[in-house]
Amino acid sequence: MIEPLYTYAGQARLQLWWDTPNQAATSLVMIVLCLLSVSYAALQWAKKQSNSQAWTTVKWLLFSASFASVSILCYLVAQTYSRGGYVTLVVSLVAAIFLSAKQRWLSGVLLLLFSGSLLMLPAGASRATGTVNVSNDDSVSNRITLWKGAMAMTADHWLGGVGAEAFHDTYTKWYQPPHSKTRYRNAVNDYLTISSYWGIVAFFAYLATLLFVLYSGFLTALKFKSQTLLFLVLAIFSYAISGLFSTFIIKPKVSIILCVVVIASVAISVFKNGYNCKRTFRMPLLHSVSVAVFLSLGLLLLGFTIAGKLDVKPVRINLASAQYNVSNVAVAPRNMETKGVFIYLSDKGNELEVANSMLRELAARGYLAISPNLSSWGTRGLDEVRAFLELIKNNETLSSLPFFLVGSEEGARLAIVAAATAGSKLSGIISINGPVTWPFPRLSPDRHLSQLEDPLLIIHNKLGTRFPYEESKELGKLAKLYNKDVELKLLEGSSLKSDAGSSNAYNLIINFSDEVLSAKEFPN
Repeated sequence: MIEPLYTYAGQARLQLWWDTPNQAATSLVMIVLCLLSVSYAALQWAKKQSNSQAWTTVKWLLFSASFASVSILCYLVAQTYSRGGYVTLVVSLVAAIFLSAKQRWLSGVLLLLFSGSLLMLPAGASRATGTVNVSNDDSVSNRITLWKGAMAMTADHWLGGVGAEAFHDTYTKWYQPPHSKTRYRNAVNDYLTISSYWGIVAFFAYLATLLFVLYSGFLTALKFKSQTLLFLVLAIFSYAISGLFSTFIIKPKVSIILCVVVIASVAISVFKNGYNCKRTFRMPLLHSVSVAVFLSLGLLLLGFTIAGKLDVKPVRINLASAQYNVSNVAVAPRNMETKGVFIYLSDKGNELEVANSMLRELAARGYLAISPNLSSWGTRGLDEVRAFLELIKNNETLSSLPFFLVGSEEGARLAIVAAATAGSKLSGIISINGPVTWPFPRLSPDRHLSQLEDPLLIIHNKLGTRFPYEESKELGKLAKLYNKDVELKLLEGSSLKSDAGSSNAYNLIINFSDEVLSAKEFPN
């Protein structure tokens, strides 16, 4: 059940039966503008002469009721503390003041009432001021970062998008800044959400349709001096502005209101133009399509520019055999030659943030980073890792590159066991925060360490890990007992989930791999 109030940072914001205060504000603004058109029409009717005094009274009552409802709704918009709602309502009312042929004072009075509502609320004035001064606002800076990622995502997947379900995972892995803790399932922008979800063709179609409805409705409203149509167009316009700052197109509670307003606007436009409908709509359609094409190309160009400045890029690597078809996530360096391949086994259930950052960091340092999505961390998972190594060895593109196997926590356990038993010579193994023993001998690192032929780097943080650092110390001692090429690095500071802890681990891994590659020829 949706709560009528939403509390964020100690501030209660009205959301009524919508999912968020921003959705509530956008919907309320559209309803305000639609009811304002009723107020205009009722006032015009009330001023006309009528033979029936009772009918004239009804008209005045209708005007009073509609305008009172609009005033109350404006106060509710103020209570949402939605800056997007504030901007759209003010811009729409100011536009109505300049465009209304008659009774424009109604929009002016409503604008004053809304301003008074803001002053009445405890944080209304500061919130309104914050709408203008956003230089130090984390919400704005986060949006800008997200929008850049969505543009790059659109450019990289311009034909069909990444899909609604894959947006979160795709953005988090490839386009979100390393170590960012934010979680986005859309672009917090209608237009970029459409382009990244479904591609540039869907973006073009949506934008062309929206521009055509706005343009043709506006021209018809001015041509026939229709206050009702003008305010319906302004309601659609308010939605178009709100869509720049939030995502509403996938929210039924908001988009249904928009559809009703659009249908009403188109119906009135067609009725007003009559037999001249085709001739009247031809130029708006041509102009709308032209502008949509221009903006679509502009979005792609900007997206390619942003993507070109990123350090990493997503790549598709199909690795399959008759027995195994392990899906994988692959990230490659975008602007440099690939030095080698890292196969990263991550205990993603516990270290999703670490896994995503690790893949991007390795790719930014010049390595192709591949993370297989294993079905388990048991015997089947071990078989899948070994099959994955064999698939890479037989891949024409990857087999000529040196490759390392790195794992964290349970992934570290599988990395050591797989490297020791797979029979494929690697350039190096990295164990991060892993255990030395396991209840099942086949999956226990200490039982297979004597078979390991590759250089081994052991890293363990003293904080924030599932396994105590004494496990890695014991693993290092055992490796030295077997005369293995091993380095043990115990990090005193924070866990891998912190910027400092992850940065130290990344540097150790890259230094290790670079030293290994420079010290000897890697195997073919």
